[in-house]
Amino acid sequence: AENRQRLSADERRREYYEEQRNEFENYVEEEQDEQEERSREQIDQWRQWHYDGLSPSYLYQRQNI
Repeated sequence: AENRQRLSADERRREYYEEQRNEFENYVEEEQDEQEERSREQIDQWRQWHYDGLSPSYLYQRQNI
């Protein structure tokens, strides 16, 4: 009986830590996605600000090697 209690307590502890780890991984992933989105927005704003409209956009200025 003691062994069963110990095993069930171990199982509950394992499930708890796995759930905590999953929640943390989800949090980190969301933070990284938000950071990428902010970075992308800043880059787009910079490009719009520096684009003078006289030449094709930066995509077409790439040189083929």
